[in-house]
Amino acid sequence: MDLRSWYLRRKDTVDNLGITIVAAIALVAATVYIASSVREGGVRSDEILVILLFLAIVIAVLTRLGRNRLRHEVAHRRQAEQTLRDSEHKYRVLVENAPVGIVVSSFDGEVIDVNDTLVHMHGYGSKDEFLSSPVSDRFCDPRDRERWVGTVWDAGKVDGYQAQVKRKDGSPFWTSTTAIARTTETGEQQLVAVIEDITERKNAEEALRASELRYRSLFAHMLEGFAYCRMIFQDGQPKDFEYLEVNERFKELTGLHDVVGKRVTELIPGIRESNLELFETYGRVSHTGRPEKIQTYLPQLDRWFSVSVYSPEQEHFIAVFDAVSGRRQPDCMPKQEMASLTID
Repeated sequence: MDLRSWYLRRKDTVDNLGITIVAAIALVAATVYIASSVREGGVRSDEILVILLFLAIVIAVLTRLGRNRLRHEVAHRRQAEQTLRDSEHKYRVLVENAPVGIVVSSFDGEVIDVNDTLVHMHGYGSKDEFLSSPVSDRFCDPRDRERWVGTVWDAGKVDGYQAQVKRKDGSPFWTSTTAIARTTETGEQQLVAVIEDITERKNAEEALRASELRYRSLFAHMLEGFAYCRMIFQDGQPKDFEYLEVNERFKELTGLHDVVGKRVTELIPGIRESNLELFETYGRVSHTGRPEKIQTYLPQLDRWFSVSVYSPEQEHFIAVFDAVSGRRQPDCMPKQEMASLTID
């Protein structure tokens, strides 16, 4: 019971008691007055009549006040009961139609209340069937419940505890549990838990991890150099680019190390002036998104490269390249040697 309810009950009790006391005082006072007047022999019958009439009026008024107070108290209690019923109905509608499982239980596992969502989540046809099954049958590892219940016992709550649980047919699925502890009016400790089926999310995360693992394996073992870069434009023209990620083969082919986070003009001074075609190609691909392939010579590295370029997003590009042998510097290279290119 909250403080306001306690106060209202005590106030009604005090008010009723006050009316009773006033009526009793009036009755006692009239009785004493009449008795003393009779002993003194100075009371007249009309005075007694007036006193009795006054006393009757006082009692009638106090009785009316008491009845009004009683009617008010009854109406107030009926309104409170109706408000409680409405609140319980709203609670029940909310719980039963929630898209997540909701369960109220004791700390030792006795289920006090559960919604249909959790019942169906575990593959049971009814609440009675769900309640009749042991709690241990619903966990792949029974220690999982002990762990999150222990956390609630110690900290008063648990947030997003993930565990693999079982359906009625034994098939596993993943859940995320958020729970708090509460104390009832009788002092009983209970758990209120909200349980979400996160199987699809876990499967997606696992698929993403597997995809990343495959990508990393390919990235680490590919025979070509790989560079993921951000193109830097100035007045619409490609002026520089920054290395965001490179593989080991990049380092072997270029001899450049610790390039991530640095600009190419910092690593290879004069590259834009000596190889404008490379910048224009990278800038064009970063802007249009259309892939291109070129062969280019870098005098600073004294090597020819065959480069395939594509753009995964605006103002970014990926260059996959390999060194080309059998070529001299551009000013000395006869066109006939184009056909004799080989890949290192």
